[in-house]
Amino acid sequence: MKKWTALLLTAAMTAALLGGCANNTASSSGNASNSSTPPNSQSSTESSDSSEWTPDGPITIVVGMAAGGGIDTMARTMAAGIGEYLGVDVIVENMPGSSSGLAADYVTEQPADGYTIFACSSSICGFSTTENSDVTYKDLEVLCMPFTTHNPAILVNANSGIATMEQWLDKVKSEPTTASTAGVGSTWHIPAALIAGTIGAEATYVPYDSGKETTLAVSRGEVDWTACGIYQESSEAILSGLVTPLCVCAPTAFELEGYGEVASILDYIPQLQEYADILGGWRGFAVAAGTPDAVKSKLVKALEHAVQTEQMQTLLTNNGVIESPVLYGSDAQEMFEKTVRIYSWLLYDLGDGTREPSEVEVPRWD
Repeated sequence: MKKWTALLLTAAMTAALLGGCANNTASSSGNASNSSTPPNSQSSTESSDSSEWTPDGPITIVVGMAAGGGIDTMARTMAAGIGEYLGVDVIVENMPGSSSGLAADYVTEQPADGYTIFACSSSICGFSTTENSDVTYKDLEVLCMPFTTHNPAILVNANSGIATMEQWLDKVKSEPTTASTAGVGSTWHIPAALIAGTIGAEATYVPYDSGKETTLAVSRGEVDWTACGIYQESSEAILSGLVTPLCVCAPTAFELEGYGEVASILDYIPQLQEYADILGGWRGFAVAAGTPDAVKSKLVKALEHAVQTEQMQTLLTNNGVIESPVLYGSDAQEMFEKTVRIYSWLLYDLGDGTREPSEVEVPRWD
């Protein structure tokens, strides 16, 4: 009897040991499988609740202009707040070229997983006719527009002999001039082209890598004038006495701290009233179309957090747009589509665009 009892105990212990080994082996296999998952893959970044997305690696914000300009400053100011909310590093990478066309192409070629964000402006809305890229509102989804307007100013060299808007109008109406831009179809080219087209002026547009460079081109006497952001891109040159702001391309005057009030262009060219809401353009953050809803939802929350930081609120205040609405989600995307359809056809009708927008299925805005 004792012999049989001993045999039964031995068999039970062996079965238990074998079962434990099987469980440990299964557990080890599961860990190995998880560790081999690519860090930026959708499966590794979703929590057990599929409606919540959490990134597990750095996010890159791509800027289509050179460092130092308005879009770059916005991206770097927002990056800290985005990273703080998501708990990951946020890297800003400048990729200038083709008025943000190179950056737009790059972003739409990356996986639509939320790890690549495009810091852009309304300059991308002219691609349909400028051919800097084939990207349209069908390829990108704008999640946030912290700047729903800009304040571009007509700037001339301080030693040009032109001190008033009336003198500038006399000059550009009577002789061909040159104007610096950040490229054909860029944020600063569109108001310049619209103004010249409205008053019948002949202008040649000289491209530079960023808004700040367009201002420096005027200060160096390389061009006759520009239409460029009055604060981030130009305030330093204005306050240093290198360039003179003649007016601001906005519905109302702009108060530049340390300089004074700069009048609205509508005081001099009232015909531009019908374009008042698009003269300034916008700046925002976009992702490739097809990015999962859970990812976009989390990114919008991060962007909302970043907009409310003290640094970003100061930036909006200094640019004179603190009272302007910030658009998110579908509202931002609707504004994107509207601007593409207006800008691209406007440039084409003015003769500053080479491709008819309908060729890439972009209709006019009704």
